[in-house]
Amino acid sequence: MLDNKIRFAERRDLPFIVEIYNQAIRSNCATGDLTEFSVEQRLVWFEKFDKDVFPLYVVETANRVIGYCSLSPYRAGREAMYSVAEISYYIDYSFQNRGVGAKLLKYEFSLRSVEFGKF
Repeated sequence: MLDNKIRFAERRDLPFIVEIYNQAIRSNCATGDLTEFSVEQRLVWFEKFDKDVFPLYVVETANRVIGYCSLSPYRAGREAMYSVAEISYYIDYSFQNRGVGAKLLKYEFSLRSVEFGKF
């Protein structure tokens, strides 16, 4: 397994995040989007994340972002769904099948289990 570091995403990570997501779009099997995004088009999306409620984490190795994981509101605006989140994660295709996605999910779930109890 790679030596990875997971941290909250910063603005400087956005070009890497967008490229990784665009890889998923080009695959035609990992997202519902069909048209690739520019960094500028994803800026508003990026700025909605915060460390406390709906975070966006990146995983990096050798100072290169190789994947990310985000929590987003599930059915925003519906009161009964306030505490429900959607989790999404994408890994650079050249780093898939190396345990990176599993490490990101384990990290996220470990943080949530501290806050909300074990799943």
